[in-house]
Amino acid sequence: ATTKIRPRLKNVDRSSAQQKAVTVNDVTVIITEFQPKRRGSSDNAANGPHSSSGNSTD
Repeated sequence: ATTKIRPRLKNVDRSSAQQKAVTVNDVTVIITEFQPKRRGSSDNAANGPHSSSGNSTD
C-alpha cells in the first residue's frame, strides 16, 4: 500500500501545465512541464514561509 505523495512545487504557475507523453519500449511516461511564476504578480507566497497555510490561492 504505497501512498503517492506529490512533491510541492513553489513559484510554479500550475495553470501553464503542458503534458508530453514519451513512449520507449512499450513504456509510456507522461512528463508535465510547468512554467515558473512571473515576478511582480499578486502572489501571497512572498509574504513569508508561514503565510501560506493552505492552497486557497490556486
